[in-house]
Amino acid sequence: MTVKRLLSIDGGGIRGIIAAEVLVAIEKALKENKQCERLSDYFDFISGTSTGSIIAAGLAIGMSAQEILNIYTTKGKQIFSSNNNQYSKQDIIEALGIKKEWGKQLFVKGLLKLFKGQQEALKQKLFTRYTGEYLEKELSDVFGDITMTSPNGLKTNLMIVTNNVTQGEVWFFTNNSVKGTGTYNEKSKYLNLYENIPLWKIVRSSCAAPTFFPPFSITVKVPNQSSTTKYEEKECEFIDGAISPYNNPSFQLFLEAVHPDYNTGWETGVDKILLVSVGTGYAYTKIESGKAKESNNAVWGQYVIEDLMSQVNRQQNHFMKLVSQQKMSNNSSNFLNKINKFKIVPEKKELFTYCRFTTSFTVDRFKQLMKDNFLQLKDENKKLILAEDITNINKVVNNLKKMDCVDQIDNLSAIGQAVAQEQFDISLFPDLSKDENVSNESSKNE
Repeated sequence: MTVKRLLSIDGGGIRGIIAAEVLVAIEKALKENKQCERLSDYFDFISGTSTGSIIAAGLAIGMSAQEILNIYTTKGKQIFSSNNNQYSKQDIIEALGIKKEWGKQLFVKGLLKLFKGQQEALKQKLFTRYTGEYLEKELSDVFGDITMTSPNGLKTNLMIVTNNVTQGEVWFFTNNSVKGTGTYNEKSKYLNLYENIPLWKIVRSSCAAPTFFPPFSITVKVPNQSSTTKYEEKECEFIDGAISPYNNPSFQLFLEAVHPDYNTGWETGVDKILLVSVGTGYAYTKIESGKAKESNNAVWGQYVIEDLMSQVNRQQNHFMKLVSQQKMSNNSSNFLNKINKFKIVPEKKELFTYCRFTTSFTVDRFKQLMKDNFLQLKDENKKLILAEDITNINKVVNNLKKMDCVDQIDNLSAIGQAVAQEQFDISLFPDLSKDENVSNESSKNE
């Protein structure tokens, strides 16, 4: 029996370290069990949104999970380095929409000079925190000239979630292979719409989180409404794919894999498809009673992004459990991973086998992981935090709510390792060597 293996990776900024650590553990276990050298050898289809798109694309071109993790731990602080100092008083005036008439701009410049201490706060409200230039350089260095159709470029099927705001649509960039061909760069009816776009640009567009990074422009082919030509080239602006219902792209990945319109057309069933979903952790975004009315638009903008991502991740996970047969490690104390016996499909007719690896960011959750000897957290002085130290655990929880919490890189790695130890077991994954296609290939080579 041939099992198709799907891997989905959530968005979450620098918290992608958690997902990367889980994948390092999975890859190591598969390698030790002589299943594969790289995750691209094991998985047939990999998808990701935002930071998940970086990990997904890296795996798809054959990088090891450890190589991808190293990018986060060594380059994360540069990628998330503030750029507000580059903006002048004139930039602020133009962003405020103040026109050159009757000395208005001179008057505002005078006020900005008078209230110099408020300029930094004003810049944070008007401009994105980061230019994205270092991110673009790093992505370009990693992926080079690889496209969705580069010969030997992609080792597996890949789907990247983006949000095309020019068209007002979520776009799924994918290289779906035609069923039965076994190749991952064969052109389908969708690939010719973006076959020459560098992979790094697609990934960059998926990472364009509002308030963090500027939108990213790509020239793509779009439906032509005013001509006999079916498609026309158009420069479109993209923002983070997480600003959609697909920050957790698990179910869309399943659809891309099985729906005949997407060309892949794989069969459904618990013995036909394994879908592995890896999260970046999530927080419960709360505002103290009485404070909501005092919050400005900048605060609400940040709240909406973080809360949307968190809510979508939980909703997707809940839905996935309703239509699948869930597998989990006996070690797991994560209540969200508990097997849900209620289904919306008939018993033994579930659409796929499902594994989900993630954690919530709460004091109680971290205390449990620490008491189970899975997790060790450190405070701002790099000292170990005890499970009884509620104050310092709570500080970590609050810091982790930010997607650019680069001061928490060590703790993020520790959390990812803890999630892997608690929730992953090699027995959850079907043996690759027992696949019919692998067995047939082996017999040919004997």
